[in-house]
Amino acid sequence: MNFLFLDLEMDQPSQKIIQVGWTIGDPVSGRVYEIEGPYVRLNGLLNPIISNLCGVEQATLDKADMLDDVYSDMYADYIKHRCSSTVVTWGKGDLSLLHDQVSSRLPWPFGQHYMDAKNLYQAWKLKTGADHLKGGLARAMTKFGLHFQGRKHNAGDDAYNTFKIYSRLLKEFK
Repeated sequence: MNFLFLDLEMDQPSQKIIQVGWTIGDPVSGRVYEIEGPYVRLNGLLNPIISNLCGVEQATLDKADMLDDVYSDMYADYIKHRCSSTVVTWGKGDLSLLHDQVSSRLPWPFGQHYMDAKNLYQAWKLKTGADHLKGGLARAMTKFGLHFQGRKHNAGDDAYNTFKIYSRLLKEFK
């Protein structure tokens, strides 16, 4: 079964989405069909702290597509690969934030259903006797000998790495 793995980057403090990352794949087989991470036009000035954190310049966002267009591309990939309506994220909030910022006239097949790979990782940590549950995506991947690919705080890279750790966690829980 194919899933859409979603990650967002936002400007602060406005919480406006500046990048949508998605990977579509089958986490059981490990097959990946799409890896995307387009930037989103920001009507306003990008916070310099976010620019540094995400490695994106104002000029890139000024030339980027509007959020509804980026979402439409993601939706087309979702339909093309017949994904589950359950979206997989690392942490909570991305799916509801996307829903809040995308035009209500666009199709929304997801409801508010999502699977949090971070919660699955925390369950694995409990299973292995860990005494604390904190940890970011890159650090969590090292627990399985996986290497984070790409740049941290890049939505496309984060979505792909969420796919990788989720696939590994499924194997751990077999």
